[in-house]
Amino acid sequence: MKKILLILPLFSFINGMNELWLADIRSNPRVSSLFEAIFINDINKAREFIVEVHNVNSQGQTPLHSAIVSGNKDMIQLLMANGANVNAQDNYGNTPLHQAAIRKITSLKLLISAGANPFIQNKQNQTAFDRTKKDSELRQLLQSYMALQQEAESNPSSDTLSKAIELGCPLFVKGLLTVLKPTLMQIDCQLLIQWGKQLNQHYTQTNDNAYKQIALMLLNYVYALKLTYAQPTWPTELATTIAQQTLLVAFSKTDQLLK
Repeated sequence: MKKILLILPLFSFINGMNELWLADIRSNPRVSSLFEAIFINDINKAREFIVEVHNVNSQGQTPLHSAIVSGNKDMIQLLMANGANVNAQDNYGNTPLHQAAIRKITSLKLLISAGANPFIQNKQNQTAFDRTKKDSELRQLLQSYMALQQEAESNPSSDTLSKAIELGCPLFVKGLLTVLKPTLMQIDCQLLIQWGKQLNQHYTQTNDNAYKQIALMLLNYVYALKLTYAQPTWPTELATTIAQQTLLVAFSKTDQLLK
């Protein structure tokens, strides 16, 4: 009974906040359509009003802020695919990453894959990392991501590239390939296979799309190297099984790499 009494005020608070949020949406025609679609988790309606992706509500929040709060992965991906600013700050200085840091790791990973800046501080001088719970998975992920960004800027190496691939950061991978210009010998076929396997799989994890981008990016880079330097070894020749060879050929054809 005591637990129920403690929980009831929380439900009342949440319902009250939801009512205020909905009232704000409906009283402001400028933001109503897309924000309401996010509030009711209507992805089709969101697509219809996606041109409002940069609008803000009375709290300075963008639709992406709201989607992070709702935790709808498809909605978040839709907004980011249509140019949502992953570093936009609301009236309190919070970015979508600040919101994600106290919620689901799914949302956090999506923002990381889009290159969100983890060093932005809100008006309380907090980064997203500062808002995470001690020893939480979100805190560990943000710590790794911040370390990667610092390493990529100060002393990038092939190890940095491997970390960027592992974390699912296509923008970092693209930049590091340009800066490091690794040779074919430095790009492990097994690495391509490991992350590339995501290409033909159903979207069952939050970062699948990021790993697909990375897999195709690496294959495209390898193919360009082969054309430029006439290297004798194509990744399919390094694959140890027919299944791996078939997989790599499928990736290549998907990205129109094999002519």
